[in-house]
This record gives sequence, C-alpha cells and structure tokens, in this order.
Amino acid sequence: MQDYWLTINSETFLWVKETSGIFYNSKNHKNLVFHLNDRLKHLCDMLCDNENLYSIEISAEVYDDNEIKQWINDLIQIQAGSLSPKSDTPKPISMPPKLKIQNNIDYYKFEQNNSIGGSIVSNLNELTIHVNGSKQGNQSFFKQTLYPMLSNQEVDLDKVICFIHGCKNRSLKQINIIGNLFSLKKINHFIQYLVELNLPVAIYMNAIDFLENRRQLKKLEVNDFFSFKVLFEQSTYDLYSHVNRIEFTTKLTNIFLVFSEQGYQKIDDLIQSDTSENDYQVLPIFNGENLNFFKSYVFLNEKDVKKIKLSKRHIFIRHSLNVFDFGKLTILPDGKIYSNINEEPLGTLDDKPYDLVYKEFVAGKSWLNTRKDKPCNDCLYQYLCPSPSAYERAIGQSNLCTVYR
Repeated sequence: MQDYWLTINSETFLWVKETSGIFYNSKNHKNLVFHLNDRLKHLCDMLCDNENLYSIEISAEVYDDNEIKQWINDLIQIQAGSLSPKSDTPKPISMPPKLKIQNNIDYYKFEQNNSIGGSIVSNLNELTIHVNGSKQGNQSFFKQTLYPMLSNQEVDLDKVICFIHGCKNRSLKQINIIGNLFSLKKINHFIQYLVELNLPVAIYMNAIDFLENRRQLKKLEVNDFFSFKVLFEQSTYDLYSHVNRIEFTTKLTNIFLVFSEQGYQKIDDLIQSDTSENDYQVLPIFNGENLNFFKSYVFLNEKDVKKIKLSKRHIFIRHSLNVFDFGKLTILPDGKIYSNINEEPLGTLDDKPYDLVYKEFVAGKSWLNTRKDKPCNDCLYQYLCPSPSAYERAIGQSNLCTVYR
C-alpha cells in the first residue's frame, strides 16, 4: 500500500456548496458533480486551500475508501486532475484558477482621488440612443431589448454629439439609434456626423415606421459601417414580405419578437418562404401572460446548464461582470443616461462620459451585477449560468432556471 499526490490541473474549477460539489474542466468542458460526505468535504477544503497549490496527499488508508477511489477515478476520467505515487515524485504544483483584475475599482478610485482620470472611460464600448419615441413603441418591450419606446420628447442631438465626442477616441465600438428618425429636423446632420466616426452604427425601427420612411432611408448617405434593424411584433409579422421587397445597399436584419410557440411557428413559416438574403433574429419577449412559454423555451434546467461550454477566461468574466450590461450606456429622449434602463439614471447628457462610467463602477447596479444573490449564490452552477438579464426584471424573479429555487 502506498500514498499518493492528488493534483488538480490549473484549467479546472472546483466549486463547493453545502451538500455537493463540482469539478469543471474549462479546457475540455467536462464536469463532475458529486455529493459531499465528511471525507470528501475535507479533501475539497484542502484542495481549496491556496497554500496547498491544488495538490494534496492521499494516504493509502484514504484511497482504500471505495467512494473516494471512485471520486478520484471520475475526476481523472474528465482530465480534471492526476494521481501520482508519493514515493516516486516530489509534491506537484498546480496554480488554482483565481481571478485577477488589473483595472479594478480601487485603481479607478486612486485615479479619481489623484486627478489622473482617463483609463476608466475605455470601458465604455456601446452607446444606445433613443432619439425619440414611436407610436408603435412599447414601454415593456424597450426595457427587455432594443425597441422603440412611447415618448413625445426628442433628444437634443447637439448634446448627443458632444457626449459622443467625449468618448469616441477611447474604445467605443458600437452605436445604436432607436426611434422614428425622420420626425427629427436635424437627423441628416446627425447621421452625417456618425458616418464620419467610422464606427458600426445600427438603426432600429419598428416595421411600420420603417416602411413609412423607406424613401428617406434609401436616400441616406451612409457608409458600410451602417446597418438597419427592422423590428416585428405579433401585429406586424405580415409586413415581413413588404420589407424584404425593398432593395437596400445597406445591410438589413429582420428582428422578430416572439411571445408563444404559435408565434414562433408563424415566424418560421415566413422565413422559410423568404428568398431574400437579409439576416434575421428571433427574440423572446415577456408580455405578462406568457410565463409558460418562457419556462419551456427560455428557462434553463440542469441538463442545459451542464451543456454550457466556457473557457477559463469566460468563467472569470461571468464571475466579475454582467455580460449583457457591461460597457453599455443608454440615452433616452429626455436626455437621461442609464447603464440599465431598469435602474435609476446615472446622469444626463450634461455630464461627462468619464463621470458616468466612474459612477457606475463605484455605485452602479448594472455593469458588475453578477449572480451573487440568492438563490444563485447557493447553486453549484453559479458561475456557469449567463449573467442576470432584463428578462428577470420583466418576469419579477432573480433567476431563469429550474435548478435551484
């Protein structure tokens, strides 16, 4: 009988909750879920101790336990670790996957306190501008996805240009324009300004507004960075063929909001009969009456979660920030600016981009909103699941799964 070294590889995560644990190999995306007894809990505690460097001694007596032996064989089977005779080798060393953040909040506070400034605004990657409202807008839909709102106000485009100018030379990668554009007097001047930025610009319009303004849209002098996003909901599905008959040189994507299985089938029939080369997307939307549809087609069960494939880097990302909200700001027609339109505004167009981004990092609730609250913080799959989304807000619950309640 001999003693061994049990070593977990540096690409494997070990997460332990009250009565169970999981090894997740981020290299081959295999996982091992196991129930914790006292002996396994002790071994996991030792593996999670940073001083042991993911390598612990397994005595002959411990290895003789059939359950522990099977546990070790199972984790070796998914290539999460290895077992080596203690007599033949010195203790192996493996670096546990630990999150390291370079430009963290403390550093940004240091910059602010010392009037250095600058680097934090580089986290602003995407800007969404509701230039006005639309008669076809919806106050629920626009809080779940990029969709026109109901509003009689118009954003001050001169202030928007000044705001963009304050962050355009950083890392802004995408601008989204939403609303009934051609009711604004200065829209052509604004579009020309956006053209000169040489940044991707997506124009989102409801199908009715798009068709009513098709002549003006065709006359727009834009470059290859521009694209049109045409939005369809139940009452406008039948306009799909009318939109696709229009010839545009600008790339066009049809976006269908789906509320039911029957609606999805109708969308599928429309797409199958279409001969255009336009792209399309299908987005589920909660309307207050289709929770069962969401439970069937949007909610995740344990089988779904186990199929999620994440690299080490992407697990770290889900651990530290919200993948849906991070780096994004939204401007509404009244000039208020949000990191998430379901939260309170960060400020207005009179504020500098730097100040708003700093405020979001220090006191905001969106960019760094991860699954750290109940019931998710008690779940084994806490860092495998997608970040909290607008769907949770719309439905009124903190998770979209059936794994842990």
